[in-house]
Amino acid sequence: MNKKKIYWVVAASVVIENLLVTTFFGKDLSRIGWIDFTALFNRVYLGTVLLILLMLVLDSSLKTHNFSIKTTRFWLIGFTSILFISFSMTYYANPHDRFSVQRYLFLDIRARNIKTALYEKTNYDPQIIILGSSRAFTFAPEYIYQKTGYNAFNFSVESATLFDYFWQLKYILSKKKEGQRSPQVLVIDLAAYIPSGLNTATAAQKTFAKQPLVALPYLSLSQQKEVLFAYGEDTMSIQSVSDSLYLIAHPFLTPKVQAITFQADGFGIRKPVTPEEYRTTLQSDLKDYKYSGAGNFCTELDRQGVDLLEQLVSTAEQNHIGVVLYQSPLNEAVLQKIILTDDRFYQCQKLLTDLVNRLKSSHKNVWFIDLITYQPITSMKEDGFYDTMHLRENASQAVIDQLLPSIQMALQWSKIQTK
Repeated sequence: MNKKKIYWVVAASVVIENLLVTTFFGKDLSRIGWIDFTALFNRVYLGTVLLILLMLVLDSSLKTHNFSIKTTRFWLIGFTSILFISFSMTYYANPHDRFSVQRYLFLDIRARNIKTALYEKTNYDPQIIILGSSRAFTFAPEYIYQKTGYNAFNFSVESATLFDYFWQLKYILSKKKEGQRSPQVLVIDLAAYIPSGLNTATAAQKTFAKQPLVALPYLSLSQQKEVLFAYGEDTMSIQSVSDSLYLIAHPFLTPKVQAITFQADGFGIRKPVTPEEYRTTLQSDLKDYKYSGAGNFCTELDRQGVDLLEQLVSTAEQNHIGVVLYQSPLNEAVLQKIILTDDRFYQCQKLLTDLVNRLKSSHKNVWFIDLITYQPITSMKEDGFYDTMHLRENASQAVIDQLLPSIQMALQWSKIQTK
């Protein structure tokens, strides 16, 4: 194949890949407002299949339909070798926590993998389960036990939505051993600025890329396909290969320098943050809030999200499980500068409050506590927050203290139902 033909192959394949990715994934691209070419090239399967077909056509005689078997074989061997090397490198370095091996720190930690593995190994019966986002990582099951006398497990995961909470509940119920009762209470973190993860279907699709393979039995067939596609795509992506090379080239980046680690009960221990790191992160977060603009708020609740919340509450009620919903406090800095100065925040909160009130009227196992603006915690600033929203352990304990009356009532309700 001459150089001219090679140039045409590369140029045509890039153009076609970009056009098709934009067509199939246009909603994702429109949400961020600009085309991330790295993300486009990460659509490995679509692009490589097109490239193979394109090379077969350009390397054949269109008049005689005589395909060049030698060239095709050479391409396929080379292509397969590159994929194998890429996969081997990604597996060895495991930069995105896709596999059980860990030689380096995870550049993209996936608490879903870690928490399910920890739950499998629990040697006690958790009566209280914490389902939340990364803001709930520092909710200590040991502290809950000291206050209530009941064992707890922290199942919170990064960027959690109701999609996560629903399959996690089904997973927990399926793991119930013979003679063992279901958990008695779920403590669920509802997102502060996009209420309860009731975000648009497009944003919810992004959660598929974060799901572990252990979640597959608890998902629908279409969701399973999405998860498998996202899993394979991430494993073979340019980003994963690049991250793997970076880790291999920097052997000092071991698990010991991981920013957050998890204990056997799911409690997250974060690396200490200096005052300078806090200020830098806070300013960066504030810029992100301003950039996202209307994305911080809502004009309506997504129907799919509402349905998931209703299904979750109904499933919990059928299994005599109380549900304590809460909204986590935000740092006073972001509240005063952005959140509380926008009328859309109050509109969004009213929609969520109305929904929760409807749930409480039709289900006896629901409690709700709004702590977004709870001043004793929001005013802690650096003493209680790592940034605009992630709580230090002392602030998490203060949140638990506020939730305790509702947790106690939920425990009492669950006891009565099982008599």
